[in-house]
Amino acid sequence: MKIYRKLLFATILVISLILIDNVIDEDLVYGGEELVEAFGNTEFRIEDTELNVWGEYIPQYMTKEEMSMVVEGVAFKLGIENYHADFVDVKDKKVYTIEKSSNDAHTKIELVEIVENIDNGTFKARNYLTVNIKLYNKCKSIGYFEDEINKIYSDMEMIATKGLIITASQLGEISDENAKMVMEDIVEALKGEVKSMVSIQELKSAYGYSKYMDDYVVSNGEKINMDLAMTYNEIENKTIFYVATPVITFEY
Repeated sequence: MKIYRKLLFATILVISLILIDNVIDEDLVYGGEELVEAFGNTEFRIEDTELNVWGEYIPQYMTKEEMSMVVEGVAFKLGIENYHADFVDVKDKKVYTIEKSSNDAHTKIELVEIVENIDNGTFKARNYLTVNIKLYNKCKSIGYFEDEINKIYSDMEMIATKGLIITASQLGEISDENAKMVMEDIVEALKGEVKSMVSIQELKSAYGYSKYMDDYVVSNGEKINMDLAMTYNEIENKTIFYVATPVITFEY
């Protein structure tokens, strides 16, 4: 009877641990900080991290003063000061922008109003708020800005869409085998799965998916939220490594 009770207790304990682990996993969300940390076991040196966040603001006509209040309010919440402001008003488009550059970072916050012809002379204004932060040092801080911007967009009752890209480099040309290992390690560090991998001459690329990362795109019926690419710069004799979520949005 005692043995039966011990076995029953052990079974309940194991089931409880599994349930607790599942609850923890469901609440787990990876972002920029974890992506930066994933480079820790590689020989690549991070050169910069770039975060893009955008979303649709209240669909209404706005004055220059109203647009400046929104943009400068976001800058204030992010602790951005001594920036350059610019306003452009051309035909059916208005743009209010602030930018700040330093040795450590570049920040750009922009509110764009676009007037659309809906039907039969009926017009509607749509407004889009974007925040771009590029860090050259203290790259791990991108996680802090990611959280703060998410909070700002949430407070403004906006749905935030994010894109993050890390640029890293390593001296010399990396072999196909080592490139494959590094890309697999990065994806696995975020509890993800490599969906495809391609090597064409000096370009090596892979797509991956992790259920612990918020955004994703669908390609050929597969969910993708990690885009990895390596290319060799013969002039500088170094391999450039790009890792983006959900996808790389520029040519390389």
